[in-house]
Amino acid sequence: MLHKCTTTMHAIQAELQRSKESIQTLSERYHLNPKTVLKWKHPDSVDDTPMDVTVSESAKLSGADGIRGLACLIVLITHAVNMFFIGTPYLHGTGRIGVWLFFVLSAFLLTYKFERSGFSLLSISNYVIGRVLRIIPLFLISVVVYRLLRTAGIKTWSDVLDAILFRKAYAHLWTIPVEFKFYMWLPFIVFLLIHIRKKFGVIGMTTFFVFSVIVQQSIWPYWKAPNYVIESYWYYPCFGWGIFLAISLRDLERYMTNNVANFLSFLVLIVLALAIPGIRHVILAAPVESLRGNQFLFIGLAWAVFIACSINGKGWAGYLVKARFLRKLGHRSYSIYLFHWLVYKTLSRFFPNNFLAMLASFLGAISLGTLVYNFIERPIEDFRHNSQKNMTENLTQNGFVASVKILFKWQKCQFLKAVKNIGF
Repeated sequence: MLHKCTTTMHAIQAELQRSKESIQTLSERYHLNPKTVLKWKHPDSVDDTPMDVTVSESAKLSGADGIRGLACLIVLITHAVNMFFIGTPYLHGTGRIGVWLFFVLSAFLLTYKFERSGFSLLSISNYVIGRVLRIIPLFLISVVVYRLLRTAGIKTWSDVLDAILFRKAYAHLWTIPVEFKFYMWLPFIVFLLIHIRKKFGVIGMTTFFVFSVIVQQSIWPYWKAPNYVIESYWYYPCFGWGIFLAISLRDLERYMTNNVANFLSFLVLIVLALAIPGIRHVILAAPVESLRGNQFLFIGLAWAVFIACSINGKGWAGYLVKARFLRKLGHRSYSIYLFHWLVYKTLSRFFPNNFLAMLASFLGAISLGTLVYNFIERPIEDFRHNSQKNMTENLTQNGFVASVKILFKWQKCQFLKAVKNIGF
């Protein structure tokens, strides 16, 4: 019998913590529940939260929420300036810089989960449930709100249908179809790259990834990408940087000292600054043109470098993203992102070219997003977490088919209870 000389839980924990194998492999080897392996392998950083990209993956990834908050802040600031001062082109199109950070970070965090949990039926089931319940309900609510208020280009119920079926792009909501469609492909890409890394090492995986980007670019070259296109295959390199970084993070960490992180973060800052039309005009005397929507390949790479430097709190960038304000903003970023347009559009219509009104709309967008987070998003998240927990317990005990039946029965009861509590 394996480990017949190992007689204590602490000895097994020590072996799990030293192992570089996946959670699923260790679960099968030691005949333990995957969640137990996860807790023992990362005793100081892993709690009982289910698979979720909205929470920092562990205490080790101390910068995750702050990076998300930084992406949200970039979008808020650039959209505020562009919507209140329409004739000012110096930040035009730069909201995409924050959006592309969202793309890279989400791919990174989801890949990081699969790296730890493996590709068991349990982890895949949690992934599917998590993505659907995380993205769709609040997105549907926002689309209906915009329809009722006839803004963001959603003026008819036909527009609502096109939005929720991901057939058309509407204002800032174009990013949701892009992300959700890519989530369907992410597990397959991650599975392939992880297994290539296991068989051929980091160099082999890097070679394959670069080759895949070259092939993708030969079919859908970035310079031909339409503005606000919602087909995710155009953005493969942007998401791909996040996937590649998550799988390579352990190898990169040994070289990521504070000095290296400071230097690379400073280079990223320069690259991003030069992408801003106003700064490029002042420094390089370049014509003031909107940031093109096809620059995601290069800016996505810059953001991947930034994440590598800051995700574990290294250097000045790591210190920045651990700021309380950015972490709080990161927690609420989805609600703020979906509804900030409503506040900006309303106030900018009545108070154009007004700095104080712009500042009020900025604070109002964060306040509205916080209210939506507390009263809508958080209950949905609690429901999602309980669904995943229920699925985990039943899948372990009853098998897949029975677990799905139990899960749907439980969700029906929870929905009816929620409706009763609301008073309908």
